[in-house]
Amino acid sequence: MQKLSGIFLLGVLFSGVLFSSFAFAQEGLIAEDDFYTVDEDSLLIVDPIGVLHNDTNTTDSPLNAILLSDVNFGTLTLHQNGNFTYLPNENSVATDSFSYVANNGTHNSNDATVIIFVNPINDAPVAQNDFVQTQQNLPITIDVLENDSDLDNDLLDIFLEIDPSETRGFVEIQESKVLFTPLAGFVGNATFSYVVSDGEKTSNSATVTISVIETEEPNDSLFEQIFEQIQLIFDKVTVLEDEITQLKEENALLEERITALEALHNDETSGHNEKVTLCHKGKNTITISTNAVSAHLNHGDTRGKCTDAVPSDSFSTLRTSVTPQTTFSNERVEICHDGKVTLSLPGKSAR
Repeated sequence: MQKLSGIFLLGVLFSGVLFSSFAFAQEGLIAEDDFYTVDEDSLLIVDPIGVLHNDTNTTDSPLNAILLSDVNFGTLTLHQNGNFTYLPNENSVATDSFSYVANNGTHNSNDATVIIFVNPINDAPVAQNDFVQTQQNLPITIDVLENDSDLDNDLLDIFLEIDPSETRGFVEIQESKVLFTPLAGFVGNATFSYVVSDGEKTSNSATVTISVIETEEPNDSLFEQIFEQIQLIFDKVTVLEDEITQLKEENALLEERITALEALHNDETSGHNEKVTLCHKGKNTITISTNAVSAHLNHGDTRGKCTDAVPSDSFSTLRTSVTPQTTFSNERVEICHDGKVTLSLPGKSAR
């Protein structure tokens, strides 16, 4: 037990010595953390002594600042005397930092951290030049803000800078765009300038160039040629319509001729064994066939067909045959051939 107690006492003694040495070092050379602020896109300059101004040194030896870790979002220049400069990256608003130790020539202090806060500021908008084209006497609407920018995404207002000798037209703002109307008959390049503002800061000046080109006049000779071609087509259509009408008329005449020829052919082919009928009061009374020699009309045959007949080419025989046999008083007698009246006798008494 005594041995263990001796070892324990030795450890306590050694720890006390270390603690006392560390406490002495801390009391003799101590570095403190530092805090600085700079605006966005601005250079931070810290005067001589700088980060060492709040560090503790119990010796007469001067202190030197030694950089341990560099910044991440800018450019740092740290001098031994403690002063430094810091420039944040363009448009960066991130909080940055670096660390160092203070040295008195023989000993280093504890690590100290320097924190730099970057305050965001309103950035001025940036305007870009524009190039557009229009025709003679034709107004054009130009979206000049389309290629302009603002890092803070602020709403931008347009302010015109017009030189009448260069503008060669009329310029006006309409709903965040610019309406340009060239002078009557003007052909060439016209220009005007403008700036944009976010309400606090104004952009650079930008130039808008408008190329006004001559309007192409219609080719009258070409129109005349087209009209002539159209007129020729109409004339050809009219001629074709007349020819079609003439062909229709000729076709109708041809059809009539064909019908007449067919009727004539039928008459010629049906001439054999034809019958001629003597009609009384619209009724067949005597039928005459080509093979008959004579016919007699009996008194009682007025309502029926007679069986006696005479040749169809000998109507005189028919007349001789019927006169002695029949008397017609004021009655009309007709001789029919194929259902058509070919001979009509007046309504007088016949014997």
